[in-house]
Amino acid sequence: MNMFGFIQFNKEVIAAGVAEKTGKTVKLGRLNWQADSYHIYGKDIQAAKERLFNRVADMPFEERTMPFNDPFIRDMYDAAEPAVIAKIKIFDERH
Repeated sequence: MNMFGFIQFNKEVIAAGVAEKTGKTVKLGRLNWQADSYHIYGKDIQAAKERLFNRVADMPFEERTMPFNDPFIRDMYDAAEPAVIAKIKIFDERH
């Protein structure tokens, strides 16, 4: 979720703020996100072991990554977007 929040923060706060101050349209460019933490919680440990950790030695790199255009990732992003935007608006109102 960090990646989704970061994208929305850039769009809703940074780009919108620059656009407001300059009077120009601001579009986000490409984002290359690298994370070294899977953020796996207790309830998900067994699934993570089965899907990744127990298989990593025999798994090609492409199977260990998820491109943003992957339907699973897009669905997760789209489902999370409203809550992330709401949190950013609360942050923006407080600062």
